[in-house]
Amino acid sequence: STLYLTLFPYTTLFRSELFCGLEKNNPGYAIRQAVFVHEQGFDPNLEFDEKDMTAFHVLVFSDSVPVAVGRFFIMEDNVTAYLGRIAVLKEHRGKKVGAYLLRELEQEAKKRGAQFSMLGAQLHAKGFYEKLGYQPFGEEFDDCGKMHIHMRKTL
Repeated sequence: STLYLTLFPYTTLFRSELFCGLEKNNPGYAIRQAVFVHEQGFDPNLEFDEKDMTAFHVLVFSDSVPVAVGRFFIMEDNVTAYLGRIAVLKEHRGKKVGAYLLRELEQEAKKRGAQFSMLGAQLHAKGFYEKLGYQPFGEEFDDCGKMHIHMRKTL
């Protein structure tokens, strides 16, 4: 889908593409590598996992340039989508790309029967997700050396 966002003095066009599975030649792979491996220091052997082959991935383009990616899969309860690996290239943050990506992930999950979405947010991103309607629950947890908190939302 397409969203026009007017930012004086120019207009930015966001659009998204949905993929099932993430191959190394997909631009989303390079975005995750740039954000999680190079910028944040995650182990590349842990960043890319077996869920990548079966999850749905949303790739966001800004003026035809790939700038963000995220994935989701439907959990065993068949009504909860687990969102993750949400990455926006550093130079495109603060431009509503992340909010657009989340909305696209949620919409695609709803099309597949999800009534709820859940994610594990890095603590520094908790406020971002709260602004988009997510509520934290449970205890903070360490994921590969970074503290996270589970968050959920009714779709």
